[in-house]
Amino acid sequence: MKDYKEAFNRGLDAARAAERARNEIDEVLSEFFGQVKGLSDGKVEIRVFTYEKSDSGFLPMLTFPPKPKETYDAIVAKSALREKPVFQLAKWKPSPAGYPCKLTWGGGDLYCEDKEALERCLGEILADPLIGEKLLSLMAMEAPPEEAQEEAQQDGADQPATAVESMSEGDDKAEPEAEERSQ
Repeated sequence: MKDYKEAFNRGLDAARAAERARNEIDEVLSEFFGQVKGLSDGKVEIRVFTYEKSDSGFLPMLTFPPKPKETYDAIVAKSALREKPVFQLAKWKPSPAGYPCKLTWGGGDLYCEDKEALERCLGEILADPLIGEKLLSLMAMEAPPEEAQEEAQQDGADQPATAVESMSEGDDKAEPEAEERSQ
């Protein structure tokens, strides 16, 4: 009879290693999110959001049984003062084992085999000039007038509300689905 003890122990060791790796990744992301918020004087928030891939046409509705909605995770940036716009910085795909994790942006894929590689890739994202432009635009945003008016009322000041132009949605902006992954 086959002895499965060795395979059983290898599976337990692999599960423990995967849990350590996922915890390490969460710590790196939390540090990344916190540093960006601090460096932007609290004006930019970075998070991981889950997006639903949009179905094109009527064909997906005609399949039986219906296919489950496909999703993907992305690292996004938004103003701490406004809900929109939300900029997708990179697609994010962690491995069930923790590493390698995959970041996709700027037409390329980067695979992070360990903590140092993940930190380096996140730094490369921030150093990208297109990402820098998005972050600058978020940092330049002001609070919407209704929030500013509420803050003024809380301070006891009486200031009239002003109109704000609505922001148009461009190709580089994406709204996340309601689901935010906790980090």
